[in-house]
Amino acid sequence: MLIYNVSLYFNKDLVTGAAKRFEFISKELSRLCQLEIVVLAGQEPSWASEYNIRVWSVEKPVRFGRLGLWLKLNQQLMSMPSGTVINDFMPVPFYGLRKHEHYQMVHDVRNVTEFHRAKSKVLGGRFQLWQWGQCPAFVVVSAFTAESMRALTPALAKKRFLVSPNGLEAERFIQRLNNELRDIDVLYVATLERRKNHKVLLEAIAENTWIKRVVFLGRDLGEGEKLKQLAASIQASSQSLRIDFIDHVNDEEALIKLYACSRLYISSSLYEGFGMPLLEALASGCAVLCSDIQPHIEICGAKAQYFKADTEKELVKLLAMQDAVAMPEKQKQGVIDCELVNQYSWRSIARKLLDELSSSSTKDKLMSKLTDTTTEESFNSTTEKVHAG
Repeated sequence: MLIYNVSLYFNKDLVTGAAKRFEFISKELSRLCQLEIVVLAGQEPSWASEYNIRVWSVEKPVRFGRLGLWLKLNQQLMSMPSGTVINDFMPVPFYGLRKHEHYQMVHDVRNVTEFHRAKSKVLGGRFQLWQWGQCPAFVVVSAFTAESMRALTPALAKKRFLVSPNGLEAERFIQRLNNELRDIDVLYVATLERRKNHKVLLEAIAENTWIKRVVFLGRDLGEGEKLKQLAASIQASSQSLRIDFIDHVNDEEALIKLYACSRLYISSSLYEGFGMPLLEALASGCAVLCSDIQPHIEICGAKAQYFKADTEKELVKLLAMQDAVAMPEKQKQGVIDCELVNQYSWRSIARKLLDELSSSSTKDKLMSKLTDTTTEESFNSTTEKVHAG
């Protein structure tokens, strides 16, 4: 089976959830089938050659921005042998995908929520819904995302969804376990934006005097200045509290070390499609507190403690309990959950995804034999004309 993993958003220099998924799912699928990737020119990853993965590069256009990229991607897909395409780029390159079996990769549906990033929620959301409505099938990272999409329109309710969660390289986290001084009391890995709800976390931290060091890791997406002002105000009223904002880390090892040095991982997020840092924190032996949104519960189950994130009240109480009961020692030893590590290993996730893709592909081929011969010949004739042009 030939699979193309397509991401024009992939940045080889960024350690993000989407970039990690693209890298590790590609690596593991390459062990199981013929896997090739499509990325922007200049973003070709060094690991591709190590795993014998063919790389197709799409040149960034000089003009027309995203529309130009869309045209280039369509041309690239048309030039490639037929296969199964997992694509995350939007606008969806439908023209180039006609010769392939297409699955649209969706990490979340925030653009149709109050946490959208589009300049116009109405126009951006409607266009995305229309695009999704034309897609035959989806790969999504959580059951929550699949349920959310099915509820959006009657057309989406009838689509095929393959739930393929994000995972982690557990071995790298385990190697660090208990080798570091856990001198970070609270860690939160999240971009500085409204939906991540840092404000409630900061307000709860202000009410718990046992907390001495807090680290926020994430790029500023609009809330940075306000949050840093609030943090400075909280620190001014405490002689011993230190709050650090880190924009990014340069590699995975630096990120793993942050987890290994942390006692508590807290996510106060109001909306997520998945929540990869929760997995990484649990694999690092951190105690985890998180908001009671569905994706968090789907990932952590009974392995975390939950709070309502609309105010700081419940989190204040949970933090007080952590000081008095759960972690009285500064160097609390972490404990690994082996069941979770196995469940979310990239290898097992890739194997399950390939099984589902193969099964779906077989069904499609059987159904195609039942279609009208004239329709099939007409489609082939149209495709030949497109390629000739």
